[in-house]
Amino acid sequence: MKIYTEIIGNLQDPEWVKKAREAEIEYIDLDQWTAQKSRFVVKGDRENEYAVALKRHSQMLDGDIIEYLPEQRRIAAIRIRLNDVLVADLSDLARQTPETIIHISVELGHAIGNQHWPAVVKGTKVYIPLTVDKKVMDSVMRTHHIEGVAWSFQPGSEVIPYLAPHEIRRLTATYTTITNMCMRIKPALMTDDATTVMRLLEFTDSAFPVGTFSFSNGLETAAEEGLVHDAATLEQYAQDIVRQAAFTDGVAALHAFRSYNLGYYEGILNADRQAVLCKMNAEARLMTRRMGKKLAELSKHVFPDETAAKWLGDIAGGRTPGTYPVAQGIVFAVCGISEKGLFCSHQYGVVNMVVSAALRCVRVSHYDTQRILFRAAEKLGELYDTAGDMDFDDMYTFVPQIDILASLHEKGTKRMFMN
Repeated sequence: MKIYTEIIGNLQDPEWVKKAREAEIEYIDLDQWTAQKSRFVVKGDRENEYAVALKRHSQMLDGDIIEYLPEQRRIAAIRIRLNDVLVADLSDLARQTPETIIHISVELGHAIGNQHWPAVVKGTKVYIPLTVDKKVMDSVMRTHHIEGVAWSFQPGSEVIPYLAPHEIRRLTATYTTITNMCMRIKPALMTDDATTVMRLLEFTDSAFPVGTFSFSNGLETAAEEGLVHDAATLEQYAQDIVRQAAFTDGVAALHAFRSYNLGYYEGILNADRQAVLCKMNAEARLMTRRMGKKLAELSKHVFPDETAAKWLGDIAGGRTPGTYPVAQGIVFAVCGISEKGLFCSHQYGVVNMVVSAALRCVRVSHYDTQRILFRAAEKLGELYDTAGDMDFDDMYTFVPQIDILASLHEKGTKRMFMN
């Protein structure tokens, strides 16, 4: 039996897309737990047997290719499936007395803990991965027969859209594998690296016609009040704005991006609602909605997409706010740009908006603003790692000084910018 010791590519890699279209693919189905192993023997869907022995700590991703026979036009590729998840619904407990709630919660916790099952609590539901046979878990739940707790097995692919990355890791032991499974980039828009970089530059350019030049993110009032008056105070202000945006709009953009790739439209709408709820003043809400709608309209004419068109229709119908970070999440997903590329573009846009406005209302030079932009990149990786693990409940926007400045701007008399 041949032993396969390396991964030679992935079906979603641009260089393999054409080969995959012209080849016969034998899929090797793995569950999420087997995919964590570096050594296993398994049969493909055409009954061929494969012995895999990768380097230690290697991990299979959905679409990984372990064999390619060009003369036979044959590919052997990994296909990872998510196991079902046991979902316990405690919503009926809300109508019970505090004593009953405590009793039932402790009883359920004991039943789960006694089996050493990992679990994620989200709202009124408890998510428990299949670590043993489904019949065993079913038997345990029936044996305990906990009053007021409804439970069922649900497909893992239907559960993960509701969870944050750190919660997915707890259920599946990995997030990278799941993310790779969810990245259903449309073949027509799959591009090589050069094209992707070009598109990233296009969407990040301050000349991109969504109206960023009309806004200052509160800097105009900060300059008028003397809070920002030189390069040092401008850099501190820019850092505060960037951090605030990363943990609000940045989180919403990432969730919209992931929801698009999952085909989970409700997740896009939820990200849109959460993004606008983080805006404490009318001008900020106007800014994000105006820019979001502009970007959605632009996508309609440049790279038509069914989901983007549906979202634009919901904006026009008043069914969703249409915020800019969510528009970015959709557009970047459509164009096959990575979520890290999305986050970098979003953050660059935020700080560039501030420093560009500063050239018109603060005593600073082009050298000062470019130095601030250059240094802002140094903390981007840390911000991405944090924001990437955040759920909507983790979003925060506590920068009261900026909110006060925004409220003053609404009633101000000197207005070069719209916020």
